[in-house]
Amino acid sequence: MHRYLVEVMHHPPAKYDVRLANPDEVFHDDGTAAGRARSRSVALDLLMRCRCHLPACYARGPMTPTTRVPEAEVAPEFVARWSPRAFRPDPLTPEQIASLFEAMRWAPSCFNEQPWRVVYGAAGEPEHARITDILILSNQVWAARAPLLLILFARRHFTHNNKPNRTAAFDVGAAWMSLALQAGRLGLHAHAMAGFDLARAYTELGVDPETHEAIAAVAVGHRGEPDAIPQPLRAREVPSGRNPRASFVFHGRFPAPAP
Repeated sequence: MHRYLVEVMHHPPAKYDVRLANPDEVFHDDGTAAGRARSRSVALDLLMRCRCHLPACYARGPMTPTTRVPEAEVAPEFVARWSPRAFRPDPLTPEQIASLFEAMRWAPSCFNEQPWRVVYGAAGEPEHARITDILILSNQVWAARAPLLLILFARRHFTHNNKPNRTAAFDVGAAWMSLALQAGRLGLHAHAMAGFDLARAYTELGVDPETHEAIAAVAVGHRGEPDAIPQPLRAREVPSGRNPRASFVFHGRFPAPAP
């Protein structure tokens, strides 16, 4: 089994090369959003055709070494996805924002209910400032720089019979993962947060808590330099590890609790 490393070379002000360290092939972009997306897509597609593992994270912006190594064959997007806090304030294009929400649109859900609802704000808009202010202070200090902020809600009842939708939050989680993976395809990162004021999310965003449940806030943008976030957070600005499969997968029966 060959192992490949994807490297992303930054050439200021806005040009990047996506390079496969082995074999020595380089896909160069012309500095445009389309060119960057194309070069990244070519590299990812080649990696997936090679059915290879990805032992290091890749993303435009600062390179972060990581020991993430999957235990079995898996598409590289899963290993590469992580949740940084350092974002560049560069605004996202309307096309990028539309692409993120389009990915959510295709997420699976019970009875195809699609219970996710999204309230968002882009950098420079009052809606962005409003969502920032709803976050707890420890999230505001870094998420305010992200050019796209959103809060996810779940519709509590099915539209076809108005019965409670027990899996609504589960389905919103599927939509969140769709957005996160699409962000990676666009050279972006997404960071979901539980830390926000639930009561204010309902009142200030015009959402009825009787019909919808606030689930999570999300920051999206290009990864920035760790120096842009407070010192206590910089040590955590690395991809986190994962528990082994054996810790959560059980064949036929849940294990008995330890004595």
